[in-house]
Amino acid sequence: MNARYVPILLALMAMILGGCTPVDRASVSPKDHWQHSRLWSSEVEQIPSRPARLEQLNAQRLSAGDRITITVAAGDNFNGRYEIDHDGRLRLPWLTPIEAVGKSAPELAEAIRHQLESEGMFRSGLAYVTVQLHSWAPISVRVEGAVFNPGRVDISARSALDRSERQSVASGEAGTGRRLSNALAAAGGIRPDADITRVVLIRNDIPYSLDLAGFIDGTRVIDPFLRDGDRLVIGSTGHFSSSLMRPMPITLPGIKIFASNLTQPASSNGNSNLGEDAMAFPYGTRLLQAAIKANCIGGIQTTSGNRNIVLISENPMTRKPVILSRNSDALMAHSNDAGINPWLMPGDTLSCYDSGVTNLRDIAKVLTEIVVPFSLF
Repeated sequence: MNARYVPILLALMAMILGGCTPVDRASVSPKDHWQHSRLWSSEVEQIPSRPARLEQLNAQRLSAGDRITITVAAGDNFNGRYEIDHDGRLRLPWLTPIEAVGKSAPELAEAIRHQLESEGMFRSGLAYVTVQLHSWAPISVRVEGAVFNPGRVDISARSALDRSERQSVASGEAGTGRRLSNALAAAGGIRPDADITRVVLIRNDIPYSLDLAGFIDGTRVIDPFLRDGDRLVIGSTGHFSSSLMRPMPITLPGIKIFASNLTQPASSNGNSNLGEDAMAFPYGTRLLQAAIKANCIGGIQTTSGNRNIVLISENPMTRKPVILSRNSDALMAHSNDAGINPWLMPGDTLSCYDSGVTNLRDIAKVLTEIVVPFSLF
């Protein structure tokens, strides 16, 4: 080889090796990972509340959009199925609109009876009215505090097909879609720092305290029916709780993450069995399980072992990104350590990098492809 090419080759080698230097990803150490931290402060305001009786909270009241069946004895012109208007009033033919929102079915029946008699449609004491619920309308509630997506949520909505099928039902509906657990699930589920023993339901400006621990231990479950306009405030314990990292009615049923695996011998995500869409996992999945499904772990131990796995996540309390880099062998050796093998959060991103042996092999391959042409001169 001509000596004049030696400086050029050395410069190229320096550039290649420099480009192969691992990038500082500001990876979080295991002891500093947020799932280990117990230094959080509770961001949820403490609201004085009173203990709630389930029977009291479950007393259902009518709201706008509810459908009811009205039967008036000897009053065929008033009989039929009605829907409460957006302004909360019930409109019957020839009668002044009646306030219906906030009333129970028997209370509304009494209000209709009074209106029929007071407006001269029936003689006093001769109007007999029954009101039966046909179907509940969707309701809006506010969810605040230790949930993934706080804000207003709509629950108890029905599909068009379901509404059509219910037309043949004479009356009655269980209304399970209005339960508190559905509102929490619609708000993204409780966070892993949620204090489920300190949940506050605010109804008509009156706060009621609820203990939802029964969802974890299987004891008596408090899951009341909600009303339109209710407000839920979920307290925070100030620390991560692994007991909440499993599918429950008050958590997400599952999560989706994004993964990229371009390691050897796989040359594309398709070859790694990764499609374009996000990967779905049950809620409570940990990094090691996702790495295995993404084919980041496996293959020839000598050359494919000791890969590097990068997880880009988010601290749900602070909303700040958390980037960590973990060795595949360390993941398997310390799978119970939450700092090394953390639980996955919704929307996490996972990426796999080749082992040191594979990196050296590819460096040698690149150098060979550069040196051989120069050796011909």
